[in-house]
Amino acid sequence: MSRYGQQAWGSVELGSEVNISVDNNSFDFNVDGSSFSLAIPPGKYNTSRERHESELVEVMTKTAANLNLPVHFKLGGYAL
Repeated sequence: MSRYGQQAWGSVELGSEVNISVDNNSFDFNVDGSSFSLAIPPGKYNTSRERHESELVEVMTKTAANLNLPVHFKLGGYAL
């Protein structure tokens, strides 16, 4: 693994709503050979381009911290 860790990207239009249900709320990943799973609470999550904020990133960060998971979530993006 690189000294900067690994990255996973998603693609959702900024300013759109993401719907998480019990059918798509599991985020599974491996770190240094150990498997982890994060259950995202079902709900509707918005992302704001103007404020550069994401409710989904915030809830994933909070849930991972509560479980002491070795992962960080950040909102990225780029301008065209």
